[in-house]
Amino acid sequence: LLSYFGRVSYNYASKYFLEGSLRKDGSSRFGPSNRWGTFYGVSAGWAIHRENFFSGNAISELKPRYSYGVVGNQNIRDFLFQSIIDVGQTTLNYSLGSGISPLAKTGIIGYRLPNQDIKWEETATQNIGLDLGVLDNALSFTFDYYKSKTKGMLVETKIPSSTGIQISPTKNAGDLENQGFELSVTYKKREGNFKYNISLSGGTSKNKVTQLGFEGQEFVDGYVEYENYPTTR
Repeated sequence: LLSYFGRVSYNYASKYFLEGSLRKDGSSRFGPSNRWGTFYGVSAGWAIHRENFFSGNAISELKPRYSYGVVGNQNIRDFLFQSIIDVGQTTLNYSLGSGISPLAKTGIIGYRLPNQDIKWEETATQNIGLDLGVLDNALSFTFDYYKSKTKGMLVETKIPSSTGIQISPTKNAGDLENQGFELSVTYKKREGNFKYNISLSGGTSKNKVTQLGFEGQEFVDGYVEYENYPTTR
């Protein structure tokens, strides 16, 4: 993996916050035409409590936030874009002829099907958040709502075992959505040299596979158990 990374941050009067990042990643796990991926992120925040017009005496911090970013995933086996041929071994020897000692010839088998088209799996995530502090930040709240979409999930697709292929090919063949929220509450207090804080957090997460496979194609997999004969599809 080879990466180039850059980031720019801007802070004006501790009121307005902007940040942007850009990275380019190259992975040897993908073929030459799909080796490089470009990913980025942007974020912004506004400290409203520092504005002159803000007059909320009980509110010590009020900061809405927004961010959006795209990241990549290359978590697959190495060199799946290349084929593998297995030579020799006892199971690949073929007997030719007849008699007590027929000739044994070394066999060759295609071990894995290549896929030159596999590329980076990409996940785009947007987040809307709010930081709220009251009573001189003795009590603080942090709220985040997030939604992410993954495109081109790297999925191993099954093929019939009769082909002799030992490793199933991997494809970009799925999309996934994930959304939810997170909320945390923290109470802080100090008495002399003793200080403590109590935090409570919670959240939700909902996942949905929006696409799997290609149009007009099904992923079929199954097995046979000799007592019950179950199959899955």
